[in-house]
Amino acid sequence: MRFLLAFGLLLTACTGEDSTPIDLQNSGSVASTPEVSEVPIVDDPNAEVREQAKQLAAQQCLDDPTLEQGVIRIIDPDTDEMAGEVIADCEVVRAQEG
Repeated sequence: MRFLLAFGLLLTACTGEDSTPIDLQNSGSVASTPEVSEVPIVDDPNAEVREQAKQLAAQQCLDDPTLEQGVIRIIDPDTDEMAGEVIADCEVVRAQEG
């Protein structure tokens, strides 16, 4: 649950941009990320947020053609420490879109 709170409150890109809060209720379309061979986690309470983070990282690749990686960092608002990170390979993301 702390992961959800931290992710929803603070979101920072690797480009040094300001944190961007996200609306977890919004179902708008964002570029999909490449499929990765992962074993599905049953009853993962953070699955939706994790997928949204992957989509946001992929969208960074599409928005900035100079990036090699799209990066979303999840910051714990209580400690200001990084609680997680999602990285998208921009070459793969752009190949999938094009």
